[in-house]
Amino acid sequence: MHLPVLSLLLSTALATPLLTRQSSLPGKNITLLPLGDSITYGFADPTANGYRAKLFSSLQSAGASPLDFVGSIKSGNFADTDNEGRIGYTISQIATATAAISYLRPNIILLHAGTNDALRRYETSDKAIPRLGQLIDQIYTQWPNVVLLVAKLVPDTEAAAQTYINDINAAIPGIVSARTATGKKIAIVDMSPPNLTTTDLVDGIHPTQGGYEKMADIWFKGLVDAAGKGWLSGGSGTGGSSPSSLPVTRSSTTTRASTAAPTTAPTTAAPAPTGGPGTVAHYGQCGGQGYTGPTVCVAPWTCKSQGVWYSQCL
Repeated sequence: MHLPVLSLLLSTALATPLLTRQSSLPGKNITLLPLGDSITYGFADPTANGYRAKLFSSLQSAGASPLDFVGSIKSGNFADTDNEGRIGYTISQIATATAAISYLRPNIILLHAGTNDALRRYETSDKAIPRLGQLIDQIYTQWPNVVLLVAKLVPDTEAAAQTYINDINAAIPGIVSARTATGKKIAIVDMSPPNLTTTDLVDGIHPTQGGYEKMADIWFKGLVDAAGKGWLSGGSGTGGSSPSSLPVTRSSTTTRASTAAPTTAPTTAAPAPTGGPGTVAHYGQCGGQGYTGPTVCVAPWTCKSQGVWYSQCL
């Protein structure tokens, strides 16, 4: 007589998402570095929290302890806004931020990199792919035992940019498996369709608040999986350093960070925009507090404010 009820309970349990059933991370040390570009920063989100606020809350609820987000930049309005989201940075430029890793001492890095390469058509996608591999190798040279979650990129509404993104996303499994074979703690999280689609974008590039929340859930699932593989330790971790003590660089658009101004340029700069000297390419930065570069966009684009910290050629 009770079999239908039991059947219903079993079917409900089996249908419950993995995120809910396996979300417990009690006592797991999470010293986490969000690393990437404006999507990591939380750009186009009115709060600038991006995916990080919901992810932090999910990790707290799952019992992660100690829990610390680290980075030389602060953006957002939640409890721990540290990150390394460099607005406008390409893969090669993001590589310059890895100098901070040995000071920040994360045991987890979340990497989403390559969107700006696609938007700028920086070189070609077949050259971006080895640069992403080099960035990953550079991270492991700095911090050999870190857990690295590499994201397949969120989509873009511009066809040419999406073709470039598709090429990078298709190459990521091979990049990751080559490092897994050498014993690295590295895995993929998938931000590409259907997990996120262009309907989750606010401006064709950056996620809406709902899109950022989807990203948070995907990152969280990746961290739960990492814990299931035994990659996350319990108890006290290495601990992160306070951003105010870090000799690291920062983007000119993120002057809320408390570190010193950069003393070295990125090892690989983005190519000069076409259209004459002193002009900015489509999607490039053309203004914002602390910005000192060119402010005139290549025709037919115009410089549009995206907030006090950033203006972009759109």
